[in-house]
Amino acid sequence: MWTPEFENLSLEKRRAVFKGILDFHKNMAEKGYCVLDLYEDHILWDMDNEKVVICDIDFYSKSWYKGMSDVWNTDCEWYFPEQHVDGAAIDEVSCVYAMGAAAFALFGDGRDRRVEKWRLSKESFEVAKRAVSDERSERQQSIQQLMDEWRAAKV
Repeated sequence: MWTPEFENLSLEKRRAVFKGILDFHKNMAEKGYCVLDLYEDHILWDMDNEKVVICDIDFYSKSWYKGMSDVWNTDCEWYFPEQHVDGAAIDEVSCVYAMGAAAFALFGDGRDRRVEKWRLSKESFEVAKRAVSDERSERQQSIQQLMDEWRAAKV
């Protein structure tokens, strides 16, 4: 769960948090790593320096990884569907799902992904909604593509 201080961040600062999350994961993807486990407890906002800190980065894997349904035994809204399928590919497209989930945690109501709960533009909602599609082929196919669509949306 976010801290009370984090919960009270302005939309402008939440946008900065999301940009930091995207920038970090774009950099990781460029180096060939993908996230295996990411949720709000891994995202810290340094209030004094106004920057994002990502912790538990040991939950990243070089290149691709295979899902193991017995490892990811929680029902976290940030977990991408392929984490629960034995042998499923976990890669940058999986990371896109986690980024979309982060957007809903920051600008929506987390698990409740209805547009009525969204605090930004309808265009940005559509970008985030696409990112959390259960169908991998419907998601943005890279962090860069997600970032490009996010920037193009009227946030």
